[in-house]
Amino acid sequence: MSAPKAGPNLNAWVVPFVISLTVLFSVSLGVVTAYAAVNGILLLFAHSRPAEAQPVLLARNAQAGAD
Repeated sequence: MSAPKAGPNLNAWVVPFVISLTVLFSVSLGVVTAYAAVNGILLLFAHSRPAEAQPVLLARNAQAGAD
């Protein structure tokens, strides 16, 4: 029986690459999810305003002139 041939060890490159992609994907997914949640909350409250406020005129006792 012969020993297996010693080739280049790719584990030194694969492991950091997989970890980096996992971290990048997780952070990206978190940012997109937070953005969607905030937008959803803002849109939910944006449509709950009253239709249109009517202007109200208040009677005032002040005169327009000054001494």
